[in-house]
Amino acid sequence: MPKQTNNNANQGQSGKNGKSFSRRPLASDKTMQEIEKQIKEEVKEEEIDEGLSRIYEDEKGKIINVKKIAFKRGRGIIFRFFSFLFTLAILAGLGYGAYYLYLQKGSDATDIEFSLNSKDKVAAGEEFFYTVKYRNLSNVNLQNAEIKLIYPENFIFLNSEPRGESESSLKIGEIGAHRSGEIKIKGKIVGLAGQRAIAFAEIIYTPVNFSSQFKKEASSEISIQDIGLNFNINSPASALAGEENTIFIKYAFKKENFINKFILSIEPLGNIEFTSPTSTENGILSASRIIRTGAWEINKIPAISSLPGAATSEEGELDIKFKFRNKEKPQENLNIKAEYTEDGQKYYKFFEKTLFFEVVKNNLNLGLILNGSRADQGVEFGQTLNYTIVYANKGEAEMKDIVIMAVLDSDLLDWDSLEDKNKGQLETRALSWSKEEIPALASIKSGDENLIDFSIKLLPLEKAQAANLDPRQYQIKSFVQFSIGTSTPIKNSEDAKSNTITCKINSDLKLKEEVRYFDLDNIAVGSGPLPPQAGQATSFKVYWKITNNLHELNNVKIQTKLPNYIKWDNKNRATVGSIQFDSSSNSVVWDVGKMPISVYEATAEFSIALTPAETDKNKILVLLSGTEVSAIDSETSAEIKKIMKAETTKLDDDEIANTDGIIR
Repeated sequence: MPKQTNNNANQGQSGKNGKSFSRRPLASDKTMQEIEKQIKEEVKEEEIDEGLSRIYEDEKGKIINVKKIAFKRGRGIIFRFFSFLFTLAILAGLGYGAYYLYLQKGSDATDIEFSLNSKDKVAAGEEFFYTVKYRNLSNVNLQNAEIKLIYPENFIFLNSEPRGESESSLKIGEIGAHRSGEIKIKGKIVGLAGQRAIAFAEIIYTPVNFSSQFKKEASSEISIQDIGLNFNINSPASALAGEENTIFIKYAFKKENFINKFILSIEPLGNIEFTSPTSTENGILSASRIIRTGAWEINKIPAISSLPGAATSEEGELDIKFKFRNKEKPQENLNIKAEYTEDGQKYYKFFEKTLFFEVVKNNLNLGLILNGSRADQGVEFGQTLNYTIVYANKGEAEMKDIVIMAVLDSDLLDWDSLEDKNKGQLETRALSWSKEEIPALASIKSGDENLIDFSIKLLPLEKAQAANLDPRQYQIKSFVQFSIGTSTPIKNSEDAKSNTITCKINSDLKLKEEVRYFDLDNIAVGSGPLPPQAGQATSFKVYWKITNNLHELNNVKIQTKLPNYIKWDNKNRATVGSIQFDSSSNSVVWDVGKMPISVYEATAEFSIALTPAETDKNKILVLLSGTEVSAIDSETSAEIKKIMKAETTKLDDDEIANTDGIIR
């Protein structure tokens, strides 16, 4: 049996593949229950570990260090109680701050805000307001408050709101805590252009429970930017004692003008006599009346031009005739001033100019007249200068062998153009006559008077520029002197001289005017039949170009009056200034204003239209009838005025049009 058992065992250890297996006894039921119990416990432990891992993982799946975990505890009632106390403390602090800012800041009883304001710039006579503002910044009332003002000397008070006890004082009384107020004073200032005027204001007050007064001050400065008028004054530079002379005063009111009348006066009066002045008409008649010796009221203002865009009115003129009684000193100065007054008691000066006269006295009185005037004047290049010498023996004795010389001190004269019927002797910059040329100079009896006439032209601008002359020497100084006896040289004594006339060359303002159907590029700028036909409209383009390069010009204006059958077709343009059309007068005005020498040229253009009537057939019609350009030369103070020739339907300036201008 034992042997058989061994054989069976050996057989059980070998299988199909020659491998051997061990045969073990099966576990009992109890053992299996214990194994299942153990497996369930291991599974439970793994679920717990997995749950804990999830608890201690961060967002990225990494395990958190539990030693550093901060635990949050719930906020209890104590925490909320102390939070309430803290919030209450903050609110109390804010309330106290507001109390301090509003009430405690105003604890200074002298704390007040005070100002005086106005415009920075005004024109002479323009109404404006001074505004006084005050504010009590304290928390106490201010008593016995009063505002006082000191106005500039040239200020004219009109009214105030509220009204005060006087023009410069206003009693306010009590100003409550944190109360404010305002005073507006209406007035105007009249003074010289550029003059500055300063006003002062002060407020005086007494805080409640104080016995002392307190004061605060303010000021305001205004400058006068314009006087609203243009003045042009001409007079001779020298005058013969006892001989009548004339001061020519022209004035024009600008568009922005606030002075409706003024007083012109001359002083000193010690050595001069006046004859009644005459007001001459230049567009519109001015009116004046003598209010005292040497003073005239200008009480009729030339109307402002009705043309839109017109910068100034027509000119008024006051010609004051006077003479120096004697030669008390070699030079006399006369001060001319313009003043404004409302009541005839207080005068406000807004313009002044001093004239200087060389006073001459001799037995043979010599007077020089140029182009009909003894005054300095502006002249043009190429212009003819017409001189007249007036000589008269004012002494009691006969004068013999007189030599008279005219001195023309300038390089701008064309001596080849000299015309002198008496054939005077030509010298360097001078022309002289003796009894050889004028027999009457051999003997001049007491009371005798006679004339010598001659003329000479100025060089054209091109020749003056070619001679490289200094533009600052563009002037001609002329006077006459005499001597007795042909062998006696001309005296340099001032008593042997006439008045002196200084002529400055006006700026070379030029206007080029063209009326065209085609422009220079052969492009039609007009429309309709050419030449014009009766019953059909034809339009043309008008071109204006002004040039200037010597002196700055003021009040530059180009204007033309269109014939009644010409219509304004608008389509206008200007590089400077503006073009306006006045339908009531059918006039076109190009108001350029100021033209500095830096602006060499300016251009403008506009369109006009013509519809000929049947009665116009076979006629040449005028399109523009004498355009006028005018300006005031800032250097010579002379008015420059030029009138162009009429423009017709022949279109002389349009070679491309090539028309005879006859209406078909």
